[in-house]
Amino acid sequence: MLVVGALNGESIYAMPSDEVSGVRAPSTIEWEYGDKVAETASDFNYQSQVIDWMQSMWLGVVSLPPLDRYSNDFWTAWMLSMRHGVGLFMLGDPKGKRPKGPALGTPLVSGAGQTGYSVATSGWKASVTGILLPGDYLQIGYRLYKVRDSVSSDSSGNATIPIWPNLRDQPADQVKVVTRACKGVFRLRAADPVKSSVNVGSYGVTAFNVREAV
Repeated sequence: MLVVGALNGESIYAMPSDEVSGVRAPSTIEWEYGDKVAETASDFNYQSQVIDWMQSMWLGVVSLPPLDRYSNDFWTAWMLSMRHGVGLFMLGDPKGKRPKGPALGTPLVSGAGQTGYSVATSGWKASVTGILLPGDYLQIGYRLYKVRDSVSSDSSGNATIPIWPNLRDQPADQVKVVTRACKGVFRLRAADPVKSSVNVGSYGVTAFNVREAV
């Protein structure tokens, strides 16, 4: 398997369809948006208090189309190598490889130590309205983010971008902000078994659940 990077000393691997010619790619990714929020309600007057822990993470379900034996064997071997959450891999939205906004410039993180649900950036083309649009993706390091609102650059090419989930790893100053073919680092969800089936004329691999490697 192709190693594409490392996170906290763990190797990150490519998915088979990104690495091997002729291996069929996932047909469906159903994203789940997980937020750590708690709510308590009074037994007397139904008033509630919501506690926002300011933590979010990507979850998802990845489905594969019917496979020939060649693709099936690569996918099965890959999932066995991921060992129910031990291995890390890169995953992105295959329908969202290009931003809807023009995303002009060479954007960088502007300032170290940032946290929360926005990121200050620089290096955009100056004074562009809607340089990013809601639902566009960003990749910073090995992390995947979704833009939550329309973003415009100022006269100096700076822009503060509202994102989801919250910033990971406190990215360093001047780290590149990727706007195309964005991906993030994921694991298989540990409790889910790997299943495959053999049918007349095709092979099948059960949809597998993934979670962001936080």
